[in-house]
Amino acid sequence: MITFITGGIKSGKTKFGLKIGQKYQKKVYIATAEPFDEEMKKKIDLHRAERSGCWETIEEPINLDDAVKRSIEFDFVMIDCITVWLNNLLYHQKDLNEYIDRFIISLKDMKNDVVIISNEIGMGVIPLEKTTREYLNLLGITNQNIADISDKVVFMVSGYPLFLKGELNNEL
Repeated sequence: MITFITGGIKSGKTKFGLKIGQKYQKKVYIATAEPFDEEMKKKIDLHRAERSGCWETIEEPINLDDAVKRSIEFDFVMIDCITVWLNNLLYHQKDLNEYIDRFIISLKDMKNDVVIISNEIGMGVIPLEKTTREYLNLLGITNQNIADISDKVVFMVSGYPLFLKGELNNEL
């Protein structure tokens, strides 16, 4: 089962995903962030502390499909986050369509429970800068593709989940 959790920055997405994962014994957290600056390094350290040693971690900023394939032995997989992963692909000048397609295909083969985190960032003003608009469009389309193959889609607002697809079934 795939659960896709989206929402704004600090809306409680990761916290909710970690809560879902509490009931599983064999769980893995796939982290996509790279510590490009001090702020990101602190955020990565905070996320590590939130997992408190109960989780295995795979750090994979680029080849997310490979990380998904390596996580097959776990009962629960949490991927955090698509927003940062797409940024990494742009930064490293990768073929976006190829990497996104490979990731989506890898998800279709999953038999374990998966939570995927992404930001919903296209709800405000349209940016003046072309690259930012392109990024917003890319993330929006990628989020739609992930939502399409997900069993559940959750929109987080101020720490509370709104179920857009599927419903809460003993997750918490």
